[in-house]
Amino acid sequence: MDWPSCFPDINLIENVWNLLKYNLMSCFPWPSGEQEMARVIEEKWVNIELEDILGFTNRMPAPIKAVIVVNCSHTKW
Repeated sequence: MDWPSCFPDINLIENVWNLLKYNLMSCFPWPSGEQEMARVIEEKWVNIELEDILGFTNRMPAPIKAVIVVNCSHTKW
């Protein structure tokens, strides 16, 4: 299978970025200043659970099959 270099439908890091953004949105109060924001981002990043990443990995067969079915076109994933 050809693997397009930038294929968001089967790119695991997109799921991880979305999880990080979701975790950042739970911050209250919102970080003030660049240094505090960097600290909070790093804190949220290191606290992403391995189980979450493995969950994304374990769900990959469905998006890959969908991409194959639509001949590498856009999917719902």
